[in-house]
Amino acid sequence: SVRAHDELRARPDASGPNSTTLLSGDQCPYFSVDWRRVTTTETVGDSARGTALVCLAGAAKLNGGGESMDLGAGDCVLLPAMGRFDCEPATSVEFLEARIAR
Repeated sequence: SVRAHDELRARPDASGPNSTTLLSGDQCPYFSVDWRRVTTTETVGDSARGTALVCLAGAAKLNGGGESMDLGAGDCVLLPAMGRFDCEPATSVEFLEARIAR
């Protein structure tokens, strides 16, 4: 079983990589969690499984399925398993991306 203090790292350093796996499928059979920093338009979500985004800092616009919505610090968005979405940051956005296990 996974306990809250096992294998979870603190928020990555701002000068480090733009993505870090905080909880992998090997550690939890139900979902995985990645910390991401996006500074240019990137895709988020997964066409095969649901995804939750929790915005930690910054702001971005999510575009997909003919819809658009703003994402800001403190917001949480559930993305359906129907496609990927474009994440367009205002300048930079940091979020947790949790995906349901396959």
